[in-house]
Amino acid sequence: INVLSPETFAQLAIYISITLLAQIVFGLGLESYINIIPITYKDETSILQKGISSLFTVTCIIGIIFILISYFSGSYLFQHIFDTEFHFFPFGFLSIITAFFNNFFKLHNNLLLGQQKIKDYFTANVINFFVTLFISLGGLFYFHDSLWGPILGRFLSGVIIFSMSFYGFIKHY
Repeated sequence: INVLSPETFAQLAIYISITLLAQIVFGLGLESYINIIPITYKDETSILQKGISSLFTVTCIIGIIFILISYFSGSYLFQHIFDTEFHFFPFGFLSIITAFFNNFFKLHNNLLLGQQKIKDYFTANVINFFVTLFISLGGLFYFHDSLWGPILGRFLSGVIIFSMSFYGFIKHY
């Protein structure tokens, strides 16, 4: 079933690429570092909690700064990179915010793996998969040949996984 025209599909691919690139910027390698903290400080609970708390705080600060920078410079960059009617708002900006949510989720997932909480890791990823799938497919059929369905599907699933991760972080740290 063709629900996206080739042009719309190409735009979607670019916006998803922007999301993935922004996730790299948001991460700054911190998702690798989060696995070191529980191993290094496993016997020192207070230092462990402070280290993980600091890492999540830094991730949020980096995310907020990058979102603000993209809010103010995204349109300018798009005008100079793309020589067409390809706009930053709303889909590019939603892609940036989605990247932040996904990166936060990825950071939390790496922490779960580092602490060998495999059941929580598996549950969170299954929820993420099905929420993204159902919202995106529903959006594709509701907003036929539009970017709103897949972009909104990824954004809303990002909101959900960010909320789950943030709750998990607050609950444990």
